[in-house]
Amino acid sequence: MVGIGRLQRQDRSVERGLRRPLAVLLTIIVGALVTVLLFAMFFGPHWGGALAAKLNLSPLFTATWFYFRWVLAAVCALLSVEVIYYLAPNVEQRHFLQTIPGSVIAVLLWVGASYVLGFYLQHFAQLSKSYGTLGAVVGLLLWFYVSSAAILIGAEVNAELARAVGKEPPVKEAVEPGKEETPQIRRAS
Repeated sequence: MVGIGRLQRQDRSVERGLRRPLAVLLTIIVGALVTVLLFAMFFGPHWGGALAAKLNLSPLFTATWFYFRWVLAAVCALLSVEVIYYLAPNVEQRHFLQTIPGSVIAVLLWVGASYVLGFYLQHFAQLSKSYGTLGAVVGLLLWFYVSSAAILIGAEVNAELARAVGKEPPVKEAVEPGKEETPQIRRAS
């Protein structure tokens, strides 16, 4: 949230009292969308075939389900990034669809970078020889880094497009000017 806020040229991120509930809400929404995405990717063919057999659907459904699950996965990935771009920055809410260009770029970068990282880890990197059993953790951390970079690049595209069009969203009103965001430490005299 802080990184996306800085891309929007905000002085402050989300107010302190709203930061935790917003993070929980984002985690629940994005987690549900990613769960649907992963379910469609891994269990899609089996589930589509079982659904067609149970409901007596035509073989056309089974043939098109293979492609539909990819569309469903792409829509869930786009929606999860859209939700992050819509809720995370501390700006007045704009139209939900104004952040589509950055979302598309973020998802394409994420998929491409994940593929390249997977290819690198599979063919060139010997993480298990260097790190032993922690090699999988190092690979996962690299993937987290690549994923967050893709999301931040998409947010930067959205911020620059908004500045170019002249529709930069206004920052929400901050808390009272006298209150500090971080608590002050009192020194004993």
